[in-house]
Amino acid sequence: MLLCLDRDHRIAYILGEIVEDTGEEGGYILDIAPAAFRKRLSGARTRILKFMQRKCGIFNPGNACRCDRRVNHATSIGRVNPQNLLFARSGPDIFDRAAITDRIHEIEEIGPAAVIYRNNAADAEPNAFVYRFKKFIETKKLAVLEE
Repeated sequence: MLLCLDRDHRIAYILGEIVEDTGEEGGYILDIAPAAFRKRLSGARTRILKFMQRKCGIFNPGNACRCDRRVNHATSIGRVNPQNLLFARSGPDIFDRAAITDRIHEIEEIGPAAVIYRNNAADAEPNAFVYRFKKFIETKKLAVLEE
């Protein structure tokens, strides 16, 4: 799913949607203005939604799930290395719609706890996480996002 985005939009999406950084935090990490970060995040959200609406049978039940068909093609062109799966896990419930829906609800329930943690974390420096994440990106440890 994230591969439908270019690197800049992928990082903005991860920071804004997954890490839940603010525009100020995301802008600082990416060395762009907060407004530019918010615009980039908005564009990434739009692209993800369009992609999921067109492709994913879980997101849009009118779609046939295409993951199994795409994996063979991605493997044949070298995009996916079966010996080094970076984003996948195996197991009987990997394409189980009910299990995925349950997981979505679990994540939604965790949200308020994450907000409380973010606002009350006992960090010596208020922006320590943001600073560490910025350094992480700068060291190119997120090179996998470029593939």
